[in-house]
Amino acid sequence: MRAEHGLVGHVAAIRRPILGAWALLLTSFAGCQPPPAPVGPVDHRGRAIAVRDADELLQRVLQSNDGYGTLRTVHDVTLELVLGGQRSEKRTFRGVLAVRRPGHFRLAILGPVGMKLVDLLYMAGKTKVIHVAPELARSSRLPAILDSIAADIAAIYRLDPQLYPSRRRLEESVSYASGRAPLYELKEFRRDELARQLTIFAATLAVARAEVSDERGDSRTIVFGDYETHGKVLVPRSIHVANEGRAFYWLAIRVESVDVDVKLDDHLFVAE
Repeated sequence: MRAEHGLVGHVAAIRRPILGAWALLLTSFAGCQPPPAPVGPVDHRGRAIAVRDADELLQRVLQSNDGYGTLRTVHDVTLELVLGGQRSEKRTFRGVLAVRRPGHFRLAILGPVGMKLVDLLYMAGKTKVIHVAPELARSSRLPAILDSIAADIAAIYRLDPQLYPSRRRLEESVSYASGRAPLYELKEFRRDELARQLTIFAATLAVARAEVSDERGDSRTIVFGDYETHGKVLVPRSIHVANEGRAFYWLAIRVESVDVDVKLDDHLFVAE
């Protein structure tokens, strides 16, 4: 399966670059790529960028954070899952993610020595599980967890089409984070309910924090950190998710590598 090999081959080529076969898979996944955009750290301190209203702020935030067509990342993830009572379980795994705007991503979750555990395809609000390892498939909670993780990724990269608020509000005052970094608060309402609240670094318009509630009862808080510039786009290298919905868990995501506006195989986004 071409798309599957591309995802797994990419991470394997990074971890074991001396193996020629994996390097060939990486080439087939990435294709002929343009030179990478300049990369540098982001300092959020400074004067707040002036905006007229909530709609202008949102548009400028989307341009700064989401102004790319495709994105590919390799990341380490720690999942802490609540089992009931005082019990919880922690697992660490590796992920390879390919995003194509406006509403698609493909996620491969890898275990020890690159073994594929889960393969997910997300298409405009719908999740399809391409593959689950047999040892995981026995869990009755797995479908809800995978569906919720897919919604997390959609919220992180703002791909979820369910957020069509009836109104937005920009907090008039500019508050400050540590280090005197000014912040904007942007609130979006679905009818009379708060659907999403974005805390935004006002000097850079990078998203610092997102609190999202959907109509299925899932509520998640996402904290972004360690931003880098990739050309004109801001990309976080540290992401923390607290999910308080049907599946109760915490995710700590550390992005190891990121490529912006790379050529992706169309087969990645086709349900086999």
